[in-house]
Amino acid sequence: MKPIYIAVICFCSLLWLACTKETSKENELPFTTAPAPTDTNFTMYTINRGVHESTPNLPQWASVDSMVFDVRFDSACRYLTVNPNNQADINKLFGFADNNKVHHAYSARIGWRWYQNKMELLGYVYNDSVRTYQFISHVPIDQNNRCVIAVKGNQYVFAVNGTRISMPRRASTVRGDGYVLYPFFGGDEPAPQTMRIYIRRIR
Repeated sequence: MKPIYIAVICFCSLLWLACTKETSKENELPFTTAPAPTDTNFTMYTINRGVHESTPNLPQWASVDSMVFDVRFDSACRYLTVNPNNQADINKLFGFADNNKVHHAYSARIGWRWYQNKMELLGYVYNDSVRTYQFISHVPIDQNNRCVIAVKGNQYVFAVNGTRISMPRRASTVRGDGYVLYPFFGGDEPAPQTMRIYIRRIR
């Protein structure tokens, strides 16, 4: 075999090994898992114009140490509120009530809003009926985004496409015990137009 062919084969083998090693490292990091490329197994949640709640919205018990899901916002999720002061209000995406209480007492969700011409995702938490929130990341419209909410003792860890934040958790249960919380618009105002949010629950 000619030396040039041997060199090409060796180079290709080394490149394949490097890619395989890098992929293995990424798979070991749950908060940096890339969004899946296909659109199978998504549930479409519709928020109709003039309402707050999405459909479907079936009661579901939750007892989780982490909630992992992919989300995609359709282009109608770019909106303007009637009152400009409400544009900063945080809508709710997905999460769970905690501590075996109602969600306005204890809960962890990812919030969303179209703000300053960008889609923002935020950590959104209730502890003992006190609400706090924290910006996580901007995300694109019409693309899949990987989201994580993890229960870590007295902390919630939120991640969006690998960007991570932590927020306090005052619940006394070991796991996040309560019920699933679905997409919701508002804030003070109902949805100004019909919007669709696609969610695929991973865990």
